[in-house]
Amino acid sequence: MSSSLTGKSAQLLNAAVRFYTAYKDTTGGKAILMGGAATILLGNTERHTKDLDFNVSRMTHKDVASLNNRGIYVRPTRDNRFAATIPESTAGAKDAISIDLAVKSNIDDLLQFTEDIHGVRVADERLLIVDKIICLPQRHISATQKIGKRLCGRHLVC
Repeated sequence: MSSSLTGKSAQLLNAAVRFYTAYKDTTGGKAILMGGAATILLGNTERHTKDLDFNVSRMTHKDVASLNNRGIYVRPTRDNRFAATIPESTAGAKDAISIDLAVKSNIDDLLQFTEDIHGVRVADERLLIVDKIICLPQRHISATQKIGKRLCGRHLVC
């Protein structure tokens, strides 16, 4: 499962550990890895993604400045949403990863639907499914069609 990750999946795990640790140490807040990277860490080796998606409990101006000082570059994108970049693990590694951050005031309620994987709090399948259903109406039509194509032939009759 997650201990045998290679290539891009291993890079995602490394970046997730680095962000999660820095976020907790710097802000004292809580974070949950969501999306495609969570799916990969839960063992779905057929899922591909290039970025990380974290729900976080807080992101104040001070938190942004503190993370930036630690080399994790965070910038606001819209209300309670931020974009971040984890730099290369070592010079020339070419493993910098982008992160989408969403501040969620109800994160304590969601923790029961997570598990610890390599020191990172990861959404379990139940939370990922509910999150996908909630977000689906907000997605662009092409993204919705892509999800439908992935599901057809595997889990649904289309």
